[in-house]
Amino acid sequence: MKLSKDQQQKVILGAMLMVGVIYATNEFLLSPLALERAALADEMTSNEPKLREMRGQVARTKGLAEKAPAASKIIDQVGAMIPDGAPVAWFPPKISDFFKAGGVDKAVARFGTEALEKDLPGYRKLSWSVEIPNADFLRFATTLAKVENAEPLLEFTGFEIQANREQADTQRVLLSVQNIIKQ
Repeated sequence: MKLSKDQQQKVILGAMLMVGVIYATNEFLLSPLALERAALADEMTSNEPKLREMRGQVARTKGLAEKAPAASKIIDQVGAMIPDGAPVAWFPPKISDFFKAGGVDKAVARFGTEALEKDLPGYRKLSWSVEIPNADFLRFATTLAKVENAEPLLEFTGFEIQANREQADTQRVLLSVQNIIKQ
């Protein structure tokens, strides 16, 4: 089958048109898509660390959500252990009564400083100094242990024991105490 000159021109023109369409499709449709795909692949690899971090954050959040009821229970227990009213009104008599019950006659508590409690929102720590002018060491130590065991919100941060010049068998004791109270 032989094609006429007119048919040959049409076939050549059709072939050129087909090459043009293929070129235009490649250049204007497929190339931008390939570039976009490469950019998205780069973005995905750069976002991998962020994605891992976010998954870790979600896991930590779920862990905190699971621990929330126990933490609420602890906060309620802490709140129940703190008497109502101003600490200046109830702390000195309370500490004095503890030591009197242990056989230590006189304990004087003085307010020191106040700071927010980082671990318990809505609570703060008060610092006190407690002076016991005449204390028998064994009675004092026993009473101090009882106070620490009976009052979990008290923390003895330091103490100083001095020999008593007037009475050789007693000592003068200075305690540094912190306790947690509601704001």
